[in-house]
Amino acid sequence: DGGITVVEETPVYQWYFGQMKDEALLDLAMTQLAEVIERDKNNPAILAWSVGNEFANFWPSSAVLVQTMHDAAKYYDPDRATMAVLAESVCIVPLDFAGAIVDIIGQNQYNGWYRGSLDEIDECMDTMHRLNPDKPMIASEFGAGALYGRHLPDDVEPGPELDYHDHSYTEEFQAFFLDTHLDAILSNDYISGVMPWVLADFRMEWDPSTGNPHPADKTNLKGLVTHDRQNKKLSFSTIQSRYEELMSEGR
Repeated sequence: DGGITVVEETPVYQWYFGQMKDEALLDLAMTQLAEVIERDKNNPAILAWSVGNEFANFWPSSAVLVQTMHDAAKYYDPDRATMAVLAESVCIVPLDFAGAIVDIIGQNQYNGWYRGSLDEIDECMDTMHRLNPDKPMIASEFGAGALYGRHLPDDVEPGPELDYHDHSYTEEFQAFFLDTHLDAILSNDYISGVMPWVLADFRMEWDPSTGNPHPADKTNLKGLVTHDRQNKKLSFSTIQSRYEELMSEGR
């Protein structure tokens, strides 16, 4: 009844027009998918195989990519679900050529961090649900960065006025951000699960544009714990308490 479940993903990340037409790249993705399924298909923790993350699902050719990966996953593991993790582009261009193919839709959303505001949290999810009303949906990424040990002044409360334009990277705002997203996400009966992003801070090649300035070079600070996993941020307790509430409700 308890434990960890995993959606295992091949590294088809942010593919756009050129990549989706690259047959050699698609062959490599297929090979990697086959290898990971062969390695892990007997592990009972695997919930689904993700065929990609934040690719251009608004482009018709994405259907070829997703169908090819979906069919391959079903060939190697017929009884396990497939999933596509989709970016926020559906908020801007209400088109999707991926969701109808896979078994589960993962919708990423960063309203109030990269775009939009915290009063628009449902926007992407509602649009994707309208496009694919028969598909279970997971809120697969949502989060805000925080530098461990950075706090708001004692006389300042976290709130919407600190979002998007501020990016204070305080522990209080990160906890508030996640709590606010969970309130909105869990109010929708079509949501089947949540995956706050992310457990631990991690190094990366990307230089974030968020922050005044971003407080740690080439590091994603959206973790609930620090990079070395030795220190918990305030958001860890926030997520822990919300999960305990959900378990007590039998959700």
